[in-house]
Amino acid sequence: MHSVAQEEGFQPLASSLQLDEHTGQKLAQAALLIYAATDDFTALHGVTGMAAISSLRQWIDDPSQVDLFSFQALAAAYLTIDAPPLWSPARLDDFVASNATTRADVALVGATNNDEHVSKLINTAHRNWEATGDPLYLAVAARKASLLGAHD
Repeated sequence: MHSVAQEEGFQPLASSLQLDEHTGQKLAQAALLIYAATDDFTALHGVTGMAAISSLRQWIDDPSQVDLFSFQALAAAYLTIDAPPLWSPARLDDFVASNATTRADVALVGATNNDEHVSKLINTAHRNWEATGDPLYLAVAARKASLLGAHD
């Protein structure tokens, strides 16, 4: 990520973020969309990282500075995974609709799985779903629990 951030053109991209009171939520949504479309290990950390920042937000003196750095990290991570195309709204809807699992079944996998990344993503997705109501969180949690087909 450091080497990507040093490339020509990265700084103008990273400084293009328009900050407002909703920037943190928009960054979390962007991280979710990247992870949904890629099922990538690096992208997983975008989802869990944005959730961690959100939980600390009440103690952050300058949230705009944190949002700027978060955007830079998310952009660099996206570029390191070769900036794959994101899913269309129709593809996202199909993915969400394909999730027939129950939240309890997915939570059980998260609670009993030996891979901390599986447990962390499932826990984060469930908390973010409770906070936002976005069913995409439940679908990525089910996929991470191997209860939903792998992404194609």
